[in-house]
Amino acid sequence: MRIPSPVDAGAGAVFRLLPIADKVFGGGWGDESAFSLLDPTGLTRAVEPIRVNWSDWRIPEESAVLEAGGRFSSPCDYLDDERRQGWAVRTSPVSGARAWCVLLPAWNDHGFITRRKLAAGLARHGIGTVMLEGAYYGERRPGAGQPVRTVADFSRLTRSVIEEGRGLLSGLLEAGLSAGVSGFSMGGSLAAVVGASLDGDFAIAPLAAGFSPAPSFVDGAIRHAVDWEALGGRDAVARLEAVLLRADTRLIEPLPATRTAVLVAALSDGYIPAYATAGIHDHWPGSELRHIRAGHATLILRKHAVLAGAIADSFVRAGLLEARSGRGGRGLPSASRGNSGHRRPPQRRKDNPLQRPHGS
Repeated sequence: MRIPSPVDAGAGAVFRLLPIADKVFGGGWGDESAFSLLDPTGLTRAVEPIRVNWSDWRIPEESAVLEAGGRFSSPCDYLDDERRQGWAVRTSPVSGARAWCVLLPAWNDHGFITRRKLAAGLARHGIGTVMLEGAYYGERRPGAGQPVRTVADFSRLTRSVIEEGRGLLSGLLEAGLSAGVSGFSMGGSLAAVVGASLDGDFAIAPLAAGFSPAPSFVDGAIRHAVDWEALGGRDAVARLEAVLLRADTRLIEPLPATRTAVLVAALSDGYIPAYATAGIHDHWPGSELRHIRAGHATLILRKHAVLAGAIADSFVRAGLLEARSGRGGRGLPSASRGNSGHRRPPQRRKDNPLQRPHGS
């Protein structure tokens, strides 16, 4: 049993004191037909790329990377019209990107402040990013207060991040780019689903991820933020676990890209139980699991270089980038299952608009 870091334990205590209006699932279960959206087994191995209307590149204040915003129409017809107006931000090293990574949103990830720091770390490895805003967060948020009011809302949020992430990744691959997918916490868990469900040569780096949201909501600190009374009281725990276990990455037969994945787990994570990350690693022969001395919050707030290094290494393991000597970022001795499946870097098209540092 992990002992959570003091920061994670403190967050759990704060969650207990949240006003009812800010609790998760305060609106109850919602439309139960939406729960079927959690099941990943119906995802196809190919998907229509999402076309993003990008703005011109700019260099934000106090930033060393280029940045541009972009809008797109979400393919998710179960979202309301306002939620279907997609929003993403992309970043690039000023000198141009050698590869591109789709970074999916974490839980309660309004805006891109945390991911921008990770993107800056990736820029030092020559990697650009495409950061997706979740359908219930940031510019797409449905009003003030807790945006995820029901379990049905959570089901729609989860599936839409997966589908939009798959579409964005497919767009990069269609353009002939070296590409990959990653994310932290919920974003890492959903990156695992995206990576496991698509055919193609790309990198996968789930960070502080679980095979399902169920362990986090039942055994992690976030359980203290749930309005259990709105779900029916004490008996709701087992039911919520059963519903959320529908969203299990292990239900997907691993495709080749999972063999070179790099997973990262925090040794004192109070949000993602150890067994939840190990479950993905055990299901993906050839994958690598790195353990970092940190808690959940300190991992994302203080270990950007470590996380960026893990993502970069997933590109190397996938044969999409050459290793750079003298690069840090490794954690404690890692576990690896089977043949890593290294491949030689493929030749990529040079006439790619995302590689140009200026304009869209």
